[in-house]
Amino acid sequence: MGRVTRSNGKLYWLVTSISCPLIIITVSFSVRYARRPTIYSEISDGDSLSPTPPNNVPVSAPSSAGETQAPTPKPYPCLTSQRELYYAVDRYWSDSTRAMVEGKYGPIENWCFPTVTSLSKVFDMERNPGLIKGSYDFLSEWDMSLVEDTTYMFQGNTHFDGRGLDNWNVSSVRNMAGMFQGASNFNGNLSDWDVSSVEDMASLFQGALIFDGDISRWITSRVTSMSHMFAGGNAGSTSFRGGIGSWDVSHVRDMSWMFAGASRFNDDLSKWHTRHVTDFSCMFLDASSFGSDLEKWEVASAEDLSFMFANATSFQSHLSKWKTSKVESMSGMFSGATQFNGDISAWDVSSVKDMSSMFSKATSFDADLSEWETSSVTAMELMFSEATSFRGSSLSWWDVSSVEVMDWMFRGAFRFNANLTRWDVSNVWSMVGMFEGASSFYNNLCPWGGILSPSVRIDGMFTSTSCPRETDPILYADIPGPLCFACS
Repeated sequence: MGRVTRSNGKLYWLVTSISCPLIIITVSFSVRYARRPTIYSEISDGDSLSPTPPNNVPVSAPSSAGETQAPTPKPYPCLTSQRELYYAVDRYWSDSTRAMVEGKYGPIENWCFPTVTSLSKVFDMERNPGLIKGSYDFLSEWDMSLVEDTTYMFQGNTHFDGRGLDNWNVSSVRNMAGMFQGASNFNGNLSDWDVSSVEDMASLFQGALIFDGDISRWITSRVTSMSHMFAGGNAGSTSFRGGIGSWDVSHVRDMSWMFAGASRFNDDLSKWHTRHVTDFSCMFLDASSFGSDLEKWEVASAEDLSFMFANATSFQSHLSKWKTSKVESMSGMFSGATQFNGDISAWDVSSVKDMSSMFSKATSFDADLSEWETSSVTAMELMFSEATSFRGSSLSWWDVSSVEVMDWMFRGAFRFNANLTRWDVSNVWSMVGMFEGASSFYNNLCPWGGILSPSVRIDGMFTSTSCPRETDPILYADIPGPLCFACS
């Protein structure tokens, strides 16, 4: 029971009860503030005054005992789109607008974005060069459980060191391509990440030069692309050493450039199942410490092995069991692999079109290649250039009838002295420097004069060889020559 009464500018709600003492509630008015008045309870037994929450903070319903529960602060609005998130992040990083954006969405560590499934490029310095050095610790509070796309999230962000990501729930993420690409100071702890839903890890740590974290327990069974994953960049080589020998890579199709420039990487990858990989190009390019045994790798699906072990100066694994029947390019495959001299005599190279630079600077290589079916090859330039141990006696019967370019093919291969008179070079249009610097070469190639086109480029073809006639041949003469020897 009760009623309202006014006295001296105040409203009084008079409450009477048989069992309760009289309680007077006083409402004070003020015209200076555009908000509802503060409400006080004057309790007859002399208790102190205490404010109740303002109207923009909801009050919990009274309990069964009639007492009011503690107030619940009103939540800030969530961000509803990737565009809105970009807007908020960009303004957070500006001193002049940070207070404004936090006033709208609350402290950045408490931001919510339940309908935003893509955080692609959010902290990408290419998208927003205004991202400056500062603490990213707030990221530890972000709820990532519904995010599916983190592609290029920190791309080029040289200020980000990786703190705050340890406990992220990334179990819904399907695409992590380029997430830390170019984040040269990143070395975060990602050991407990659940990446079991991820399908694309291409360029994930590319250019993250100091990253050497433990990611040995990652479940990678759904990943189809690991291209450039640990590759270095223009800034230098990467520090990653491995610990990933037990990864399930059975669904990966692209491993191109995966460890290119990872100069410290030397993990044991002998147990990897690579049967679905089609592209191995540049996989271990400049991985100068890598020397794992890959003899048992399944490469039957491979189409591109170009520059796979180029400059992998420690690599010397046997590869005799590799099934290479689908491979179309072996260009530069062992270029600069100075210790490689494996038995690859039984390889099926019948589909290969490009062998340019394949053994260039492979200074230990002198394997038997006599059984190779080379009839599909069109490019052999620089193939054995500076392969200083290669003698080439096994090449005499090669079918080179489809080859068009042989520039510098044996340049600097100073032990090379194979008999190539049976080669069908009728389709070759350039032989520039073909034997230049092959100081042991001494073979009469006059039979070539009858099949070489007069327009073939032959500049410096026999320079610095042991040929009696090192001068360039005249191919349009009645008797073309000289071709290492004087022709008659």
